[in-house]
Amino acid sequence: MREIIVTTDQLAWFRLKRSGLVEPFQSPEEAASALGGVQAQILSAGGIALTNRLKNFTKARLEKILWADRTLVKLWGQRYTLHLYPSAEWPLIQAAHARKRSWWRRSFCEDGGSEKDFDKKLELSEKFLRKKGSAGMCRTDLRQLPIMANDSELFSSWGGLFAELVIHGVACHGRNNGSESFFVHREHWLPDLAWNPPQREQAGRLLARQYLHTFGPSPAKDFAYWGGLSLRAAQPSLDSLGEKITHLRYDGRTLLCLTKDLDELLQPPPQRRHWPLLMLGRFDPVLLGHKDKTWICPPSFYNRVWRPGGHIEATVIHLGKTIATWRYKLNGSDLEITVFPFKKLPKSILPKIRAKAKCIARHFGIPPSRLVIELAEI
Repeated sequence: MREIIVTTDQLAWFRLKRSGLVEPFQSPEEAASALGGVQAQILSAGGIALTNRLKNFTKARLEKILWADRTLVKLWGQRYTLHLYPSAEWPLIQAAHARKRSWWRRSFCEDGGSEKDFDKKLELSEKFLRKKGSAGMCRTDLRQLPIMANDSELFSSWGGLFAELVIHGVACHGRNNGSESFFVHREHWLPDLAWNPPQREQAGRLLARQYLHTFGPSPAKDFAYWGGLSLRAAQPSLDSLGEKITHLRYDGRTLLCLTKDLDELLQPPPQRRHWPLLMLGRFDPVLLGHKDKTWICPPSFYNRVWRPGGHIEATVIHLGKTIATWRYKLNGSDLEITVFPFKKLPKSILPKIRAKAKCIARHFGIPPSRLVIELAEI
């Protein structure tokens, strides 16, 4: 069998196109499904990720579909981080990302607690959550239960018992009330949702296929990185795809590609000068999809994008490569965007940045006249 070699341009164009950054998705639900979830540790970042992949998508629309229509649901998923998923795929997500012993359970036991005590707290939390109905409950409510005394770590804003309930498919995020995060029992939030999680092996296979459809071609280690898994844990899901996967060669490495995607992948991509300029938000799915970032960011600038503490900056992508980071500030009815170039930018890029910045302003309901863009000094 002849060796199939893929070029950098073919690889990058395919990934950008499949992730909705060349041709927009038809709906937020389609986008969240294709991306395997939209990172939402910072909800506004998730909104910008969807804005970059949909036509005329706004913060107001995100809030409507998340809190009123409830066609998206906010859950802890891969890497124990918050994501927006299609509500219809909640059973799949639960099956794929469930863990036999979560970090919270292990930590509780390592600090002297027992598995039995943890299960009691979890059972009581679920009963209390179900009793609270559609109003849901917050960590303040949970702290008031006598059995929860002296267990402050279980109320952590990073998850705790609520993350455990989400991992078990019992709870999801409801709308915040002030600074407090509220959680609602699945039976109250989506009472008509058929709860039919697949077997974990089937869920892993479906997720691996979904990953390669959007983020492929990729090596096995990238799928493991994206899912927050060890390579040993991730490999069986990829292996289960069997002949649905074709092995390619890229830069001396083996990449996995869905066989049905080969024809599209190997088409000559447009010349890079015709590629769209992108302003990706913080924690954009494209920047979380691969362990090897060289296809989209020069290694010398990694530390400008992937920051300490797991923070990932918003980026400007030009000709398929990262050329700057950016930040925004909402100041009353004004939107102030500051771009931090890696090198001096050609003047021809500035109108493209302004055009993209107007889309960000539209997302927040800010008129173009109230948009201010500044270039930081290099």
